[in-house]
Parts: sequence; C-alpha cells; structure tokens
Amino acid sequence: MISGASLANAAVLVIESTRGDFEGGFSEGGQTKEHAILLRSLGLSRIVVCVNKMDDSGFSEDRFNTIKEQVGTFMTKVGFKGDDIVYVPASGLHGDNLVSQPSAGHPLAQWYKGPSLMDALEEMNLDEEYDVLGPTQFVTTNVTRSFTLGLTVSGRLVAGNIAPGDRLLILPVGEVATVKALEVANEGAPCALAGDCAVSLGLQDIDPDFVSTGSVICDPEKPVPIVTKFSAQIVAMPGMSRPMLQGDRLLLHAGAFNEVATLSKFIELIEKGGKKDGSKPKRPRFINSGQSARVEITLDRPCVLQKFSESKLLGRFMLRFGGRTVAAGVVLDILEVALPLNAEGL
Repeated sequence: MISGASLANAAVLVIESTRGDFEGGFSEGGQTKEHAILLRSLGLSRIVVCVNKMDDSGFSEDRFNTIKEQVGTFMTKVGFKGDDIVYVPASGLHGDNLVSQPSAGHPLAQWYKGPSLMDALEEMNLDEEYDVLGPTQFVTTNVTRSFTLGLTVSGRLVAGNIAPGDRLLILPVGEVATVKALEVANEGAPCALAGDCAVSLGLQDIDPDFVSTGSVICDPEKPVPIVTKFSAQIVAMPGMSRPMLQGDRLLLHAGAFNEVATLSKFIELIEKGGKKDGSKPKRPRFINSGQSARVEITLDRPCVLQKFSESKLLGRFMLRFGGRTVAAGVVLDILEVALPLNAEGL
C-alpha cells in the first residue's frame, strides 16, 4: 500500500459501512484511520471515499450520512480539504454505483444524486506540473522479462524524459544501461515524459542482477544522492504502543524500497506556532503520538533519497515498527552520502 500510494496522484479509500466493521476500522488505531493518515502524509490531497457494502443497511441514507460525517471530521483534521474529498455510496456485491449510477427504481437513487465511483474518478482534477526537461528520475516498482522488451523495469517517471537509445544510471548499484525500447500504458511509445505512471523500459547492456524493485534510474550526469544519513521532520502516528526513543531501529519505506534505519539523534520538537516565549527548543528525550520533531536518521545500507524541497516523491518516507506505521516524514537535508555500490560501473 505504501509503495503504491507514494507513486499516486490521488487515492480511493474504501470503507465498509456494515455495523461493527466500520466502527472497528475507524476506532483508535484502526486501519481506516491509519490508511487516511498515510495517504495525507505521502502528499496526496485528492481522494474518493467509497462507502462500500451499503446493501447491508438497505442503502440507508442515514447510515451513509453518519459515516460521511465521522470520516469527514477526521479527514479534515489530518489535513484533507473538504472540496478535495468525494463520498460515493456503493455495493460491490452486485456492482451498485460502481461503473454507472443506479436505475431510477433502485433504493439508492431515491436520495443519492452524485456520481458513480467510476464517474468520480473520471471527474478528478489530476493536472500536475512536471519537470519534463529536467534531469531524468525514474522510480522502479517492478522488474520482469517480456517478449517485446526483454529485461523490463516498470514504474513512474518522476522528472525528465526518456527515449530509446538513452544511457541511464541505475542506482544505488551505479551501473549504466541502455534503453532499448519503452511502453507507456502497455503501448509502444517514442518517448515517456515526467508524470507518466505506467512506464515500462526495456534495458540492455546490463546484468539483470543489478536491477531491482526500488532502484532509481537517472541521468548519469546528474545522479540522485545515495544517502547514508539525513535530517528529517517526522510526525508520530496516533496509537503507538510506546514513545519513540533515540536509538530505535525502524523500517524506513520510501518510494518502492525499504531499509532498516536508526533514529540516531533527536534535534527538537516542533510546536505549532513555535515557542511563544522565543526560547530555543530543547532536545526531546522521546517522541509521543501526534508530536512533530526534527531528527537525524542513519541507514544500515545506502539508499536513494532527495531533499523534499527538490523532489516530493523521493523526499517522503514512512517509519514502521512491528508491522505498524509509527511515523511519516520528509527529508530536510542530506548529511552523509556514499559512492554507488559498484562504483566501477561509472
């Protein structure tokens, strides 16, 4: 879920409307709340909330409004704007209001006049500005072999453009490969531009062992940093079993890769509006749920990251412990870098 959401422009949050299931998922520490916080922390602002299994309540308007009110209050609290949220009642059992609006005799049609789930997605404003002329940055989400492309890497082109014949650097290994051919949305294309998600590149002149999920493919002349230590601003998630302590070892997720990381230094807590008396913030001994802090993080192995001010996609990350997300953050500054794992490839 994290790797997919980190590459998306918008999201669909599916919520069960059945009594007990909704309340369980929306309780403190429930997955519905965690997923909503993750989506916002990963920079997504546009979202469709699909209230599923409405057939369980006979497509009750009261049940839908109750869920909408509770979800809406929480979503605005974590940073979503009301105008960017679309609520769609549906039932997957018979496909009610998924692809098309229900017929006039359907109980849902008696009170709901909004779009179907498909219509809501089609109507979303996903216009983004991408740097199509900047240095190439491609995040790999899958590595396969295909009949048409041979060794194939799939993912999202974050910046720049790619065309057959381009020589690109594979990080963090530091090997250079040639783009033999490419596809966009499963169709052959003369080039791919920044913002394209379903991009597949056929690579040659490289050992397949040097390419893996999470690899970042970039311009050899302007490579992305290979980071071993960085400073970050993090927000601790609600429902943590205990406070975060300096020295804690967590699993860091960024883009399509994950790596073990250490909270090597706590710098300061960040208070809303800053310190009212103008005094210098003190270094915290721990970070509690809901608190925001500046910290330093050290990685067990070098990973490809960028400052959030330079790349929103490569500058966002999650911290997980015990199978749960405990914090979300952005990279503020790169403190230590490493050479590519195979520097001779350069």
